[in-house]
Amino acid sequence: MESGLGFYRFEYNGSRTTYVGVIAQEVQAIAPRAVHRAKDGYLRVDYRLLGVPFQTFGQWQASGSRIPGSTGRD
Repeated sequence: MESGLGFYRFEYNGSRTTYVGVIAQEVQAIAPRAVHRAKDGYLRVDYRLLGVPFQTFGQWQASGSRIPGSTGRD
């Protein structure tokens, strides 16, 4: 991503669904307004403020498996 954020494939504890997304601590350093601490104590990222979709791994693959915002030449 142009901002320098990495994209990662992960599963939430107890879930079998795989997602592609960012790490809140990395986002916090670049776009702190896009991160908040939820009542459960975990950091949450507002992907709308980053301008990228939050997707399952399957959705990401179907979209061409590109990092959002990339031209495919990266």
